[in-house]
Amino acid sequence: MRRHRKLTQEQLAHAVGLERRTVHRHETGQRDTPLSLLIAIADALDVPLAVLVADTLELDLRNVHRDHRPTR
Repeated sequence: MRRHRKLTQEQLAHAVGLERRTVHRHETGQRDTPLSLLIAIADALDVPLAVLVADTLELDLRNVHRDHRPTR
């Protein structure tokens, strides 16, 4: 999804307050990603959380829009 949004690991890391190597470790499965970080990544990528945790890689990303969560 990050690549689809044309973001580098560095850009995503900056958006969620991590170091680039930490983003790399999560992307490659070297670290488990906590729900709080998944939510931050979904927000940074402007996609619903479900897109990041979907069981299939066959998502049609052309029509993925941000979910409309209630404001806090």
